[in-house]
Amino acid sequence: MDRVFGKALPLGTLLVNVVGCFLIALVMELALRTTSLSPTLRVVLVTGFMGGLTTYSSFNYDCSRFFLEGQVGKGMAYLGLTLSLCFVSGFLGLVVGRALAAHH
Repeated sequence: MDRVFGKALPLGTLLVNVVGCFLIALVMELALRTTSLSPTLRVVLVTGFMGGLTTYSSFNYDCSRFFLEGQVGKGMAYLGLTLSLCFVSGFLGLVVGRALAAHH
């Protein structure tokens, strides 16, 4: 991400968090609405794999660093992008999960 878009914001962390939010919401919906995922597999996928994929601690560090270094605009942009894109991504994961569960 840095090579493509530059290093102004930690977009790699943003991307993994957005993808993780989508996948967690999708897996949770499928696990709760169908019998295709066992409770054990759900825990392994959501808290294990996707919990390791998402990087809240990196997001928090980067965002805090922007504010402490006086880069308030960057901090606000990164905070706003992360919150809004992760919310939309998670919402879409729920929608897709419900749709897949309905066809299951």
